[in-house]
Amino acid sequence: MLEKAYLWLSKLGPSDHLDLALLIVTGMGIVFGLRQFKQSVRAERARLLRDLVRDIQTDEQAYGVFYKIEYGNFRYDDAFEESSDERALDKLLTALDLVCELYFKKHLTDSEMDFFNYYIFRVCTDEGVRNYLEFLKRWYSSINVHPGGFDALNRYSERRWPTKPLPI
Repeated sequence: MLEKAYLWLSKLGPSDHLDLALLIVTGMGIVFGLRQFKQSVRAERARLLRDLVRDIQTDEQAYGVFYKIEYGNFRYDDAFEESSDERALDKLLTALDLVCELYFKKHLTDSEMDFFNYYIFRVCTDEGVRNYLEFLKRWYSSINVHPGGFDALNRYSERRWPTKPLPI
């Protein structure tokens, strides 16, 4: 095999050698460029993930309502409407819905969703949150908005934990 390559190279003229060298250099440039591109994509995905987690954890209202859910202190009752808890829960649900939408659009992988699965599970399996989402489902339906609010969150939750579907 090497003999054939050597024989082929010996038949090339000086300009052919130069063309071959330029072709090799160009190929190496493409390989290194693709490598750099992959590294920058990985770095950008890491920044996106960091920012999504940070957005949830640094929002005092949203994280505060998450802790109420976490410790079983969240209540969906008559006092909930127009309360700070309603606004905080809407912020939390919006953030989680965005995460799920990014997942469905293939901007996040299954392993990246592991950062959010605990939040999503705790929120989506809370009885008070489920009742609030059921109310939203009825409300969106009454104003002919389909799908209703937090659709990506609902779809993700139903697929991930089929025995604990959301009501919307």
